[in-house]
Amino acid sequence: MATPDDINADMLAFWNGSGGHTWVARQEQTDITLASATEALLGFAAPQAGERVVDIGCGCGAPTLEFARAVGPSGCVVGLDISGPMLAEGEKRAKGAGIANIDWRQADPAAAALDEYDLLTSAFGVMFFGDRVAAFANMRRGAAPNARMALVCWRSLAENPWMEVPMRAVAQHLPPRPLTALYERFFATLGRYKRGDATLVKPTYGFIPAYSRLRPMPAARDRVLLVGDAAGRHSPLTFCGFGSMIRSFLPVADALRARLDRGDDRLDARSLAKVWREPPGLAVMGGLTLMMVPGRRPSADPRAVNQLLDAAFASLSELGDEVYGAFVRDQIGFSDFVRFMRATAKRRPSIYDEVFAQLSRAELARWSWKLGGLMLRKWSSG
Repeated sequence: MATPDDINADMLAFWNGSGGHTWVARQEQTDITLASATEALLGFAAPQAGERVVDIGCGCGAPTLEFARAVGPSGCVVGLDISGPMLAEGEKRAKGAGIANIDWRQADPAAAALDEYDLLTSAFGVMFFGDRVAAFANMRRGAAPNARMALVCWRSLAENPWMEVPMRAVAQHLPPRPLTALYERFFATLGRYKRGDATLVKPTYGFIPAYSRLRPMPAARDRVLLVGDAAGRHSPLTFCGFGSMIRSFLPVADALRARLDRGDDRLDARSLAKVWREPPGLAVMGGLTLMMVPGRRPSADPRAVNQLLDAAFASLSELGDEVYGAFVRDQIGFSDFVRFMRATAKRRPSIYDEVFAQLSRAELARWSWKLGGLMLRKWSSG
């Protein structure tokens, strides 16, 4: 995970580069779009004539100019931002408007020594802090006795229809992005399970240690039963074995209780190996697992794996939530797996050439055997 210093360095580079210049170019439209937020901030902050105000992350200065007008010539406003291009635009606008009581300063408000202020304010600036606790502690040190603080800041996407509604409307007319949508759904629902807003620090792609189902599983030891990541018992599309581990707890506990009820308290490796069998639907995912193995892919295109996964998730999305859910829980049945294979091949005709090119004859035979076992399980269950 990126450190606060990493985040601050990324912000400094972005807002002094393309991000800052793009914001300057679109400032007129942005001011119009956010006019109601600026008006609400001013109403809540209630700046008074003669007050000392600091605008944290002032950007191009639309709210800064309004605060300067409100405090009048007897007051003063300091606009703090890390972006040189945006500060230059703000200073230009102030001169054009004949406003002389603003001091534009390029500094990091999270760490810079602050003067003493009667009002500390920010319009969409505080969410960029790498270390929020340290930043607000620094702002507190710049507060005069009885000072006030007034902020405007986005909430999570699920609580922000101003952004969420148009994004959903536009998304209906864009090509499907199932892999990205999976992450978007994850962050949109994260608030149900974890307090506080989620912050995307830095997207990464990496390899997760796992054992392909087309190779022998790691052997258990006496008194040790492998589950979850330790056993590699998860499909390559679930990314990690935490869910698999949690789902194994109840079957393992039931199996151990049944053995003890029969008077069988053996905990040797061979006995434990019979306690938990891998889900049949999991076994047929070995080919895709091998696609993730460094060095086995002939393609040098780093986008190839993500393109393949995107085709797979597009197919799952098309098949509906019931199949989608069964798949990522490693519980998909034979019929739905065949539907998934056909849908994915339709979207990416080269997928099976790509997958099977990674398999030895022995691995291909094992995959066929596993697929046949899944089919027999369907027939035996009716």
